[in-house]
Amino acid sequence: MIKEKIVVPACVRYISDWEKLDGGYSLANYQYPHIINKQITGCGFTEYCLMNQFNVVLCSPRKLLLENKETQHGDEVLYVNNILGNFSESGYDLQSSSKNLLKELSMIEETLEEENISSQGKVAEMERSIRDYVSKRSESRLPYKILVTYDSFRHVRRVLESMKLLDTFFIVVDEFQSIFVDSRFKSSTELEFTNQLRGLQKLCFVSATPMMDKYLEMLDEFKDLPYYEFDWASEKEDRVVSPRLEVKATKSVTAEATKIIASYLSGNFKKHIYKDSSGNSLREIESREAVLYFNSVKSICALIKKFSLSQEVCNVLCARTRENEESVRKAFGVTKKEFEGLGHIPKKGEPHKMFTFCTRTVYLGADFYSTNARSFVFSDANVDSLAVDISLDLPQILGRQRLIENPWKNSAELYFKPLDEFGAISEEDFLTRVEEKRKSTEILLKALDNMDYETQKKIIEKYERDAKINNYKTDYVSVNRHAGSQPVPVFNNLVMVAEQRAYDIQQVDFRDRFKVFSALQNSNINYDISSEVITESLAIFDNLPTFVDKMKSLCTNEIFTDQVIQIILNSVPIQYYMFYQALGPDTITRLSYQKSKLIEEYQRLMKNESVEVLVKDAVLRSFLVGHRYTSNRVKNDLKNIYEMFDYKVAPKATNLKEYFELKDVLISMPDGKMSRGFEILSIKQ
Repeated sequence: MIKEKIVVPACVRYISDWEKLDGGYSLANYQYPHIINKQITGCGFTEYCLMNQFNVVLCSPRKLLLENKETQHGDEVLYVNNILGNFSESGYDLQSSSKNLLKELSMIEETLEEENISSQGKVAEMERSIRDYVSKRSESRLPYKILVTYDSFRHVRRVLESMKLLDTFFIVVDEFQSIFVDSRFKSSTELEFTNQLRGLQKLCFVSATPMMDKYLEMLDEFKDLPYYEFDWASEKEDRVVSPRLEVKATKSVTAEATKIIASYLSGNFKKHIYKDSSGNSLREIESREAVLYFNSVKSICALIKKFSLSQEVCNVLCARTRENEESVRKAFGVTKKEFEGLGHIPKKGEPHKMFTFCTRTVYLGADFYSTNARSFVFSDANVDSLAVDISLDLPQILGRQRLIENPWKNSAELYFKPLDEFGAISEEDFLTRVEEKRKSTEILLKALDNMDYETQKKIIEKYERDAKINNYKTDYVSVNRHAGSQPVPVFNNLVMVAEQRAYDIQQVDFRDRFKVFSALQNSNINYDISSEVITESLAIFDNLPTFVDKMKSLCTNEIFTDQVIQIILNSVPIQYYMFYQALGPDTITRLSYQKSKLIEEYQRLMKNESVEVLVKDAVLRSFLVGHRYTSNRVKNDLKNIYEMFDYKVAPKATNLKEYFELKDVLISMPDGKMSRGFEILSIKQ
């Protein structure tokens, strides 16, 4: 996959601003079909699509996103999903273990069948609305902007084709990574959507968090597409603000959510102190609102019941299914008449409730305008629907708060439960299972070849029921009802790729807390490490049996991430820090982590300087200006350096004065006592 960077000019914050510049961004400028990686959320790409001069069909995986855009743009856009009423299956909460969900999906898919909808006049009504909208906009010489969920796109395509207008539209598939993620839970819907996109020329797949290359390369629909990346940092680095994440491993994500809710209800609000606009006075703001991302309606309802939360203080954003509505209503303990319905995303300026619970429905495209809300994310790798995708979900969640005056805008707290031992599956076992399912799929599809039409029809109906009920547990057979005049059984490669991603999330990213930190690091998310993780990391390092094992752990990232390694290097015997800083991980690895070889290489680099010069270089590398060290720490570190080079001088803390300008200080120790030490002011000239 060949990627091309598109540098965003320094003066641009939103795509609409860029369009106004000479040679600025335009949908018409690029080779189609293609992929666009926006790189950051909130850059206004969707808004640009709805405000530019082109005819656009904006396809979204979530109704909430489109509902939000419809409220902002009114008659300027046509939201097709509203016309189809409750027939859309988009946007439900991906809980594969729920039998009720499968039952509801089955009912929805059956209702979606063309003949049933036609008999109710829904499609005819939709067609009239599209024609009326096009006619009205045409009279005013305004471009057409149609909003539609993935599963309803086929209806829009058919109408636009009949009007001979389809070729005039740019088809923008927003948050296209959902095609992969949702395919495990939405039967044949995503497959049918990709089939409907085939043959379209002005097709653009957009996301700020696209699926990684590894998965895109597995699918014929994406692997050869031109791939454009917006580069926001080259011309204005401070335009890209890295979000901050506090990370904590836990034995129960529900218990952590309970603590947070109890804290808010008791009035124990976190405070942020800042200077006012004059810079002379201090101001204080409290976080009186919390947004909790918890992809389980069942768990959300349990928390509502536990604290007897009312509709006045609690906003529940989840899929608008009858099952969810009934569950949430019962959790609030109100009658159908008293129930206000499932929540909505407050528009800019509207009040926010103290608690907003969000399922995965809201991870994409929901903009919050709270002045003081903090964000909390809960992930349990042992429950399929509760495992947050670090690469896809977290960046989306961290981009949801929009108001710059919210001091917690670019931060969140992640509470995760790593995979339990009994849930671990080896990669070999997983790949064996995938291969068995792949072979079963080929056998089942081939079995249809020699059957007569009536027998084929019955078998295909059975394949379709199996896919809905068993959710691809034994094979990848899917039935596409809208590929032609008759249902067509196919190999659903999307599901196979989605299973690979699900395995990587659960079995790799969340295998243990260190794997979580590694996944965060790979996703370029800044995170804070808790004190217990540091303590555990140091214990693991100390328990490694040999120098070689310890040195290897610092150079390979097999156990620790870069951030943890830097903390360890400042807390362990000085020789590890010195070798790491002077030689680097690659050289140390090449020398097989052996201490004698490392000393030899170090001396070679120093061109066989005298032992005094070697010691001085090691000391200057090992003690940092601006840092504080206890006298005992200085003495022990100097002792290690002297021994490495057979330097015949008694190690004393005061020897450090030979190399640095020092200031005597008292240092607070973990036990509360004070210890004498030094602050290094500068290197002595």
